[in-house]
Amino acid sequence: VGATYGMGSSLFKVGYAQANLDSASGTESKKFGLGYQYNLSKRTFLYADYARDSGTLVTTQRNGYDFGIRHAF
Repeated sequence: VGATYGMGSSLFKVGYAQANLDSASGTESKKFGLGYQYNLSKRTFLYADYARDSGTLVTTQRNGYDFGIRHAF
């Protein structure tokens, strides 16, 4: 499940996923993510994203993030 919401030059993003990999053993994976994008122009934007992965498949919770600038030539 995912959603985006635009407000002016900003774009807010959220997503969630869950997978039952083996119903007999109860193995599952859950992922959650948040993101933000700011449009500087029609072809350039700044972005920042955060994601969290957890569940019985992953023994510890993992977190990740990225940020940067993108320009389309």
